Amino acid sequence: MTHLDLLNAVLALRFRQPGWPPILAEAGYLVHNVGVTFKLPDGAKVAPDVIATSQARNVALLIEVKGGGGFDHDQAGRMERVTAEDLRHSAYLPIDPSACRIGIVYVCSREHHAAFEQATAARAGTVISFDGTSFQLGGNALPDEMLAAAWAAATVTPGAPPLAIIPFDQESDAATIARTVIPELVAILLRGAGVVFVDEILQRTHHLVHSVMQPTGSKAEWQGLKKRVTEFLNEVARGELNPWLERIPQQPMWRFKSAVPADQTTRTRELKNLQRSTQVLIERLGGGAGIQLELFDRLE
Repeated sequence: MTHLDLLNAVLALRFRQPGWPPILAEAGYLVHNVGVTFKLPDGAKVAPDVIATSQARNVALLIEVKGGGGFDHDQAGRMERVTAEDLRHSAYLPIDPSACRIGIVYVCSREHHAAFEQATAARAGTVISFDGTSFQLGGNALPDEMLAAAWAAATVTPGAPPLAIIPFDQESDAATIARTVIPELVAILLRGAGVVFVDEILQRTHHLVHSVMQPTGSKAEWQGLKKRVTEFLNEVARGELNPWLERIPQQPMWRFKSAVPADQTTRTRELKNLQRSTQVLIERLGGGAGIQLELFDRLE
C-alpha cells in the first residue's frame, strides 16, 4: 500500500467514511494537524503525518505513516524527544501538559509489520499495520488502552468505497492530480467565476482536511500540494486547455478566456470541445478515459 493509501486509512478512522470503523471519532479524538511541521526548543523540526488528541483521555498521538519498508531512526529520535510542553507551546495543541500522555504510532503495510517491530524494538512507538481490511498492533503499547483494543478489533467492511479524504498528495502522479482538479476547473467555468485560485481548488478537493493542513513552513505538505497544482495549471494552460485557460501575468492565478455561452446549442458544442481536450490531456498523462464519464456526467 502507498503512503497515501495508508494516510487515508488513518484519517477514515476519524472522518467517518462508509464502511470504515470510526474508532478515533468514537474515542473522542480530534485531528489537529496533517503534514504540518513544528519546531522543538532546540530548533529541530518534527513533522508527523497526523497529530490527534483526546482531551477526555489526556492522550496525544503522533502518527507517522510509512508507505515503504524503510525506517528513519533520526526522525524517530526527534519524535521521541517531543514533550507535552512542546505540543502545547510549539504545535499549539489544546492540551494540559501536566496530564497529557504521548503515543508515537508508526502505520505501515502488513507486509512490513515484522520489519517495523524489529526497527522499533529499542525505541518508543507502537507499530500498527494494515492489510486493507484489518489492523495488527505491535511494539510498545499505546497509552490509550481502550483505543488499542478498538484498533486491534477494527475491520473495514468488504466493498467499502475507495477513500479520497486526501485525493492526491505532493508525490502523486500528474494523472491522479488531473482526475481531481479538472472537474473543479470545469465547475468554476460553469459557475462563471472567471478566475481560478489554487487555494480555492484545494479547499474543494481536500475539504475534509483543509483546515488541519494549513502550513507552518515552506516544506509543509500544503505548500507541496499548492506547488503541484500550480505546475499542473501552468502546464494545461499552455497545452490542451489553452483555448479556455490562461495564466494572469505576474499573478498566482488563472482566468478563463471566455464564459460558457448561454445559447444551448453553442454551449453544448463548446462543452464537447472541452471534453475532447480533457480527453487528450488525460490520455497524455496516462490516466485513461474513466474521468471523462465522471466529469461530463456532472455537467449534464
